[in-house]
Amino acid sequence: MIDELYSFILFAAAMALVSGVILLRRKSKWSDYLAWSVILAGRRVAFVALHPRGTPLMGEARRIQESIGRIDPQKVRFSLESNP
Repeated sequence: MIDELYSFILFAAAMALVSGVILLRRKSKWSDYLAWSVILAGRRVAFVALHPRGTPLMGEARRIQESIGRIDPQKVRFSLESNP
């Protein structure tokens, strides 16, 4: 998962660099620069909003993952039958 995140960041940075070079090589108007900066700012806001980060429940998830495979099947069957 973390490799996918960093590859996305690398791809987004490369695309920003390529689009910036294309923008600077052309006779661009100020509105082109404004649109480019708004796109970059929007991408930054999206990254900050969607960036994965740890929560207080991370320990709980780790505890549940460790307990998988150690649970007695009879207890699971009993809990499923008692909670329809």
